[in-house]
Amino acid sequence: MAFPEIIIRGDAGGGTNPTLVTGALLFSGYAAQPGDIALTVISVAGNRTLTTPTPGAAKVTADRNASTPYVTAGIFYKTVPANGDPTFTVNFGASTNYSAINYLIRGGDPGSFNFVIPNTSSSINMPNLTASIDADNLWILSRHGNVADINQEQTPDGYTGYLKENGERASYLHTIESVYKFSASKTENPGSWSGGTSAAFVGYTIVILGTPGGSFSTFCFI
Repeated sequence: MAFPEIIIRGDAGGGTNPTLVTGALLFSGYAAQPGDIALTVISVAGNRTLTTPTPGAAKVTADRNASTPYVTAGIFYKTVPANGDPTFTVNFGASTNYSAINYLIRGGDPGSFNFVIPNTSSSINMPNLTASIDADNLWILSRHGNVADINQEQTPDGYTGYLKENGERASYLHTIESVYKFSASKTENPGSWSGGTSAAFVGYTIVILGTPGGSFSTFCFI
């Protein structure tokens, strides 16, 4: 086994006073290869129904936080087909704004996930997760809040690659943060993601299984 290779990039759907849209085309401009995994974690302002119409793309889950203002979080992925096109669309069901963090993963297999929806707080105890096999796995955490900015970068121990995207339009507030680590462990207990602005969160723990041919030889963070 070998660790997957990853490219991580924030999507510019949010920002200050962003335009409201009914969906987003993700992974435009990525230099993908057949067999890569295009995985996104996304935050959408409001109580929305998230779907994808793109053939070959799949919704893993979509979950709403516990209290208003609502934010809908989701995980979507697509295994890049023979034509090398990683793009797919996520529809929101109504006009809103969003932010996404995209992972293009080479040398891995879709694994599994776990999620938690805690009460409003400045911290969240990220969910535990057990992979299906012992492998050189990629672990991803994402935290989705219903505020314009979390105002902190205190992440669970051992994780790196912090990236944050947010939307600051009045009545359409949301923030998404994401970190990752490589570990050969089959079981992960990330612990608490603490500090910063109090918010009603959704939190995901995701594992991508390492496969023969994957390598942590290059990494691009944009």
